[in-house]
Amino acid sequence: MTRFFRYDSPTAGLWIVAALAVLATACAGNYGYIHADPSVAAAFRGQPDGASYRFYFSGREGVPDAVIGIDTRFALADALWTEVDPNTQRFRDVVSRVFRPDGEAVTAGWIMGPGSRRIGIWYSPYHRTNVRVDPDGTVVVFSPYSPASRFGADRYFP
Repeated sequence: MTRFFRYDSPTAGLWIVAALAVLATACAGNYGYIHADPSVAAAFRGQPDGASYRFYFSGREGVPDAVIGIDTRFALADALWTEVDPNTQRFRDVVSRVFRPDGEAVTAGWIMGPGSRRIGIWYSPYHRTNVRVDPDGTVVVFSPYSPASRFGADRYFP
């Protein structure tokens, strides 16, 4: 009996690597990341640009996990996020409650979409989260909080 694919053939490894590379490239197309940039923190501490961004926070208002600003050209899938007006005392209170108990600086930066396009701004004690841009242009920013960690240890250490 002849097999189409033999696992013991010398080229089997190449075919497997090629298939995984194609799969990884196809999946990576819609995902983004957080690019740390300390200068972005000024957008949260000073007078934020409410004309360019819509602001949201994740977590409890008293201890937010992150505060983000999404470019107004995009829509946020906001099931895990609460919108907050940047011109209110509530916004200033939420931003002031973003901290790291170890005394290190909070991570501020750009939310980058596919092709390294800036789609928003980030302010959080967390260093990273998952970002996805759906085909219709909806931005999905996952909550950075990980309840699986004991005492939230991964909240402060990458």
